[in-house]
Amino acid sequence: MLLIAAGAWWGRLTTGAVRRAAVLGTTTSFGFALTVALIKGMTDTASHGIGALLTGWQFYGIILAGAGSMFLLQSAVHAGSLLAAQPGLSLGDPVLSILWGTLVFGEEVQGGLFIAVAALAAAAVGTSVLVLARSPLLADDTVTSDPSRSSHDGTQMMRSHEGQAHETSLLRVRSPGAQ
Repeated sequence: MLLIAAGAWWGRLTTGAVRRAAVLGTTTSFGFALTVALIKGMTDTASHGIGALLTGWQFYGIILAGAGSMFLLQSAVHAGSLLAAQPGLSLGDPVLSILWGTLVFGEEVQGGLFIAVAALAAAAVGTSVLVLARSPLLADDTVTSDPSRSSHDGTQMMRSHEGQAHETSLLRVRSPGAQ
């Protein structure tokens, strides 16, 4: 909980949209991992019946942690782009969930060949996330309108941030029966 609060505070103080989105995306992964840990605790409590489930703190902790994590995710995407927020979220959530399971709940991890396969899979996921995050195909191509380029026929010249002009048809909404 303290790491999530510290990450949210750091994201608030951070300047720059990309950095803020990255910090909040990584902080979101801590929140989602906490939610998964609480779900694990809740399933243990649920085995004692619905009364134990509804009176246990884990049930209400899941609601708070899940809602808070969704708020952090929306804040991360709003602060910058999904490209900035996604790597920390994609890499942090599974790693932190595994750490919660092994360190807090005493889950046993299979050794030997399974560790090697898991390490290779994690390396592939990490590499893929980093390659996709840096892909020029996913660059933000925000289009802004140039009102001086409107015409009477409903078309308008649009300019992307690279300065390229695009002619776009504007949507006209007519009520039924209108000419």
